[in-house]
Amino acid sequence: MYSGILSKQNREKFSHDGYIYVMDKPSADGEKIFWRCDTRRTTACAGRIHTTADEERRFLKMITEHSCSGLGDPARVGAQKVMSVIRQRGASTMEKPAQIRAAAVQNLPLAIMGQMPSTSASRKQVQRQRRKENNALASPPTRAEIVFTEQYMNREFNGHQERFLLADSGGEERILIFGSEASAGWSNQMEHIFMDGTFSVCPSLFHQLFIILSKRGGFVFPVLFCLLPDKTEQTYTRLFTLIKEIWPMFNPTSISCDFERAIHNSIRTCFPESSIFCCFFHLRQNLRKHISQSNLLNLYNNDPDFALKCKMIISLAFVPENDVINALNVLENELDDRFEPLISWFVSTYIGRIRCNGTRANPIFSIPLWNVHTRTILNIHRTNNYSEACNRKIKRALGMSHPSLWLFLHSLKNFLALIDTDIELHVAGHEPPRKRAKYIECDERILRICNNYDFDTILDFLRGISHNFNID
Repeated sequence: MYSGILSKQNREKFSHDGYIYVMDKPSADGEKIFWRCDTRRTTACAGRIHTTADEERRFLKMITEHSCSGLGDPARVGAQKVMSVIRQRGASTMEKPAQIRAAAVQNLPLAIMGQMPSTSASRKQVQRQRRKENNALASPPTRAEIVFTEQYMNREFNGHQERFLLADSGGEERILIFGSEASAGWSNQMEHIFMDGTFSVCPSLFHQLFIILSKRGGFVFPVLFCLLPDKTEQTYTRLFTLIKEIWPMFNPTSISCDFERAIHNSIRTCFPESSIFCCFFHLRQNLRKHISQSNLLNLYNNDPDFALKCKMIISLAFVPENDVINALNVLENELDDRFEPLISWFVSTYIGRIRCNGTRANPIFSIPLWNVHTRTILNIHRTNNYSEACNRKIKRALGMSHPSLWLFLHSLKNFLALIDTDIELHVAGHEPPRKRAKYIECDERILRICNNYDFDTILDFLRGISHNFNID
């Protein structure tokens, strides 16, 4: 049976009775494998054995006794098995070498620990392995020059090969879409969609990795991973057109995404029947950014009353749509001049300024896009935490920023295998992962506040909501 040991060149080794062997050659009839001692070059050991050539690799007989040592060394065998795991893990993920080593040596017997290479030596082996993987297919200088081999166009799924590269627009402004071919079978059921872009894990040839997730039962699964050359409206429209070509039945009821007009315009063009919802998580991020840009971050961090009132501004998202403007007027009367930059930003972006003729200009993002009152009452997702969680998992899997295209795709295949498992758990009737208790309690408090809404106590309402979230 395969011993679990690979050489630094990824060639199979065989262990028996505490000795390690490298493959010499197969027999003339192909029924046997001849093995020689792996210390032959350093000790001139003539130890040789024969095994069967099948996958079992059953030991047949000792041909020549070892001269390198009178006894086998099971600790050395164990250490080489662990190092094989470390090198393979280093090739298949971008975790830090120290993290890989720490996970591999957990619960090892002391005898094996004493035979392990140093941390520095382990790190160098991982780095060499990654260089081999990275150099196996050199990264092209431009997007237009990318040429995919079968290894990167397909992946193994359920015992057979399926398409991994689902769409390729070609050209210099290239768009690549990856995912599971099997997901096309339920694309007509993808009613509630979540979209988000991430930049740090994107291969250096592209501008962003754009991830599309879909709700299925109580689960939310990533279904498409898209490499985009930029974040323009034209590119998003090309992306959504490609998706409709590979999945003709894909026509979501709702799409949750970031505050990005280019995405919104493209969604309206390609999916005119879909409702667009902006994420409260991103509204919190935007508030934090403008607090920082207004040089108010130090005040926010050190004055709890100021911080609470800052959060009350975006708590307007939980007020019924028809009451938002009146609620803003009441809130403005309670805020001093320190809040003027934040109120000015919020009004121009999300409410609309009052013109000289007394009418209100259109905001960049209309109230129905970011208001979450009805979504909260109906227990519909008001945040895009699923996308954020997916982004974090991919970052952990890669362990580095801007990997080469080939390392990225290698890690993405491994990530898809984890998603396959989660989907099968859903099919098998498992419950979706539960939120942590503190988040469940927070949601219950916010729902209770929204159910008890009364405009006459609007400041209490906004303050109550603000107690239940942070912007960091």
